[in-house]
Amino acid sequence: MRARSCLQFLRTMHKKVDASLLQKQHFNKSSPYTTRHLSNSASGISSIIDDAVNVAKDLNEGIAALDISPVIERIENAPLSILGESPFYDKQRNVLVYCDITGKKVFVYNISSDTSSEMEFEQAVGFVIPTSEWNYLSLIVGLENKVVQVNFDTKTIVKDVVSVPPRYINGSCRFNDASCSTLGEIYCGYMNTDWRKGKRGFLFKLNLAIQNVDAKLWTVLDDTQMFLPNGSVTLFDKNREEVFYIVDSGDACIKKLNNNGSVDVIYSLPRNMIDAGYMIDGMTVDSRNNLYVCVPGAGLILIIDPILGCEINRITMPVKKPTAVTFGGPDLSTLYVTTRNEDSSLDPKGSLYKITLNNSKSKVIGSKYANIKATDSQEEMCKCTVA
Repeated sequence: MRARSCLQFLRTMHKKVDASLLQKQHFNKSSPYTTRHLSNSASGISSIIDDAVNVAKDLNEGIAALDISPVIERIENAPLSILGESPFYDKQRNVLVYCDITGKKVFVYNISSDTSSEMEFEQAVGFVIPTSEWNYLSLIVGLENKVVQVNFDTKTIVKDVVSVPPRYINGSCRFNDASCSTLGEIYCGYMNTDWRKGKRGFLFKLNLAIQNVDAKLWTVLDDTQMFLPNGSVTLFDKNREEVFYIVDSGDACIKKLNNNGSVDVIYSLPRNMIDAGYMIDGMTVDSRNNLYVCVPGAGLILIIDPILGCEINRITMPVKKPTAVTFGGPDLSTLYVTTRNEDSSLDPKGSLYKITLNNSKSKVIGSKYANIKATDSQEEMCKCTVA
């Protein structure tokens, strides 16, 4: 573990500095200035290393809490995906909802009964999020150029929620991954499938709860700020302020949305991984606000500290292309991972996995449902540009 190695190195350096202070009497024959200068310099270095050791201790405690000892299992009875994405754990029903983008399907895997069902669409499915409607399994589904509400119990489309304005459609485009804010607003990425040719996407916000107004898309990040939008999370920082992070797969980084509408890059994929052709994809968050990010191609889930902006741990998958992650299960300590179809004889293609993390502190509160109930104040809260 890098943090433990760092701590060990700093402790070794601290002992060496202490030894140098004890041995300064060897310089007594030198001038008083030399002796005093050595003492002051060594003391200063010792103080700096003391501070560094304390920082490393804090980091090491965090790492110890993340000593997850993952147990990875393929869920044999879950449906296979061509391109699995957008997993969401519905705690009310103990089911995992996810989609197969290329297969144009939405899956619901029942964890209690180990059974599943599916619904097929005419367009590629970019994301799926359950709503706050409890009378039936109501899902918000992002397709290619529109968002629909679905009654999954009857396998029917209840209504078209919103369509993307034509000015945003540049060739082949579709929705790509989404998450909810603490208010139940949907942050949804909109990508250009020709992104490898430099065509860029957008980040929209969709509010389903505004009274007396048809649901609208609000532009949060335009194509100058966003390349290929992917996994995103909303969390509370230590000051209880809401923070939004999003993966930009095109720029191989994680971005933080600031209150003034600007973005900061808080983590970039290492250059050697970019040069190897890897990218980052779906993302979730744990109770310590660590980010879990998939790296398809490398077969990794990186655990990122967004404050330090660095990797603090990683999970190696038995397949090469994990795509998206979410916490689920009754105690919210199981990590569910979607994957994509790949050329491999080691495992059925596009399987769903679960990872048992042997650490209760990895638990999360759970994903936020899309809010479809009207509130008095949410219309005023939508301060982004109308799409």
